[in-house]
Amino acid sequence: MKKKTLLHYLPLAVILAVAGWFFFVKLGRNLFWDWDECLYGQYVKEMPRAGHYLTNIWNGYIDLQKPPLYTWLLQIPAGLLGRSEFSLRLLSAISGLGLIASVYIFCKKYFNLVIATLASLILLTAELVVIYSLRLNTDIVYTLFIFWAFWAWLESSKTPRFTYIAGLLFGISTMLKGIGSTQFLGALFLTLFIQPKKAHFVRYFKMLATFAIVIVPWHLLVYQRYGADFIRIYFYENIIQRGKYPIEFHRERWWFYFVLLFRELKPWIFAGIVFPLIFAFKIFKEKNLKKIFNNFLKVARKDHLLVTILLVILIPLAGLTRFHTRIAWYALPLYPFIAIYLAYNLEILLRFATRLLDRFVISRFSPNGKYISMTIISILMFVFLSRDGIMLLNNEVKPSQNERAISIRDTAIIKAKELPFSVMNYLVAFGERQAKEILPPTEQIDMTWVYGGHPCAVYYSDKQIKYYYEIETFKKNIGKKDQLYLLHKDDRGVLPAEPKTIHYENEEYLFFSY
Repeated sequence: MKKKTLLHYLPLAVILAVAGWFFFVKLGRNLFWDWDECLYGQYVKEMPRAGHYLTNIWNGYIDLQKPPLYTWLLQIPAGLLGRSEFSLRLLSAISGLGLIASVYIFCKKYFNLVIATLASLILLTAELVVIYSLRLNTDIVYTLFIFWAFWAWLESSKTPRFTYIAGLLFGISTMLKGIGSTQFLGALFLTLFIQPKKAHFVRYFKMLATFAIVIVPWHLLVYQRYGADFIRIYFYENIIQRGKYPIEFHRERWWFYFVLLFRELKPWIFAGIVFPLIFAFKIFKEKNLKKIFNNFLKVARKDHLLVTILLVILIPLAGLTRFHTRIAWYALPLYPFIAIYLAYNLEILLRFATRLLDRFVISRFSPNGKYISMTIISILMFVFLSRDGIMLLNNEVKPSQNERAISIRDTAIIKAKELPFSVMNYLVAFGERQAKEILPPTEQIDMTWVYGGHPCAVYYSDKQIKYYYEIETFKKNIGKKDQLYLLHKDDRGVLPAEPKTIHYENEEYLFFSY
């Protein structure tokens, strides 16, 4: 029995070994390059330096957009291994592997080995999952805790203590990224009406109480300290304003997430129609409306787990679609549930294809045709999925590339770290200045013009940076001693006088002082 159990986890071991090699082999090779990486890298640097642990802090700016739990967690690898691209991305890579393993074990427990393997491989064919497992960001860790919370909620129907574990995990997910986790709580509430029993509602509200105990203290402390600013930034700007307006040029159409999921999960996503067709067929066998409704409840209760998973996909997806600021990574927490749902449907198709192959081909040559058919079709499916996953991993990681690619802009910023100045005045690029001129006020939030279009400059220069969006303001501050100035060479004509000292210049950027 033990040997059989170990064999059941052999596919997971192979998947984790291959994915793990890709995840870690070049994890620290490249510089931080997107906004989130540079923001969180700086949060980790400034939090202990300033002795300010209540909120994230960047370039001296108190950032009230998200709770600081993720930054707290990042202090662990930074403290143990030193602060580097590798150490700060490590939590994401481990969480990505943890998500794949969790989906596998979940499917093995609730479904079967085939679905477990399919679901894990589907996750590895999703570009969002792979990319965010290789970057410094909150999203993959947040996704993992959302999935664990969902799993704990399912377990709580049999083991009461998991009610509190589910609330704790939902609370942790909120402290990682914000109150977007409540959309999953809302979806789980709707699932209670499939089997509306008092005990289920009591269990749900116990979970909510635990959730509140986890999140309320930090929210109260920050409100006491920052008052109306906290309410404006954390609640109004990040929920209401993002919901009503496409913040910072994120003007994608309402079908954006459907196109995203289709692009990332094709052709496997086409299998998603199987369960709804079977479900509809079972419901509409009767013509009487009352019997149809009774059939609906009966089938929904019989397939309670899959209906629950489907609701946990559709309810948050509907909310994201209505939200006017549409960004790809907002959909990331849906991916483990989508992978399980698609794997379930693919397994139905596999069994159907097995019967066809067995009936018309294999059975003519072998009395054990059923097992041969299933083996052949399953292997083909696993090979195709594995091929997609490995191609994606190879394209993203580029394991044969050893040299660190550094842009002209980053070369300049890294050079700035060597210069003996604590403050740098940075005239932001023309494109950013133009964006500020044309972006409507309703599509701006408190932090929109804080980062100068280049937050990595703070992390890699290791200086306090003053970003300027107005040329006249920049010119008024020129001439201060002991301060460094940076601008793009296209803007050199704005200088009122030639710099006293040019410390560094390349094809695009110029560092100087007076």
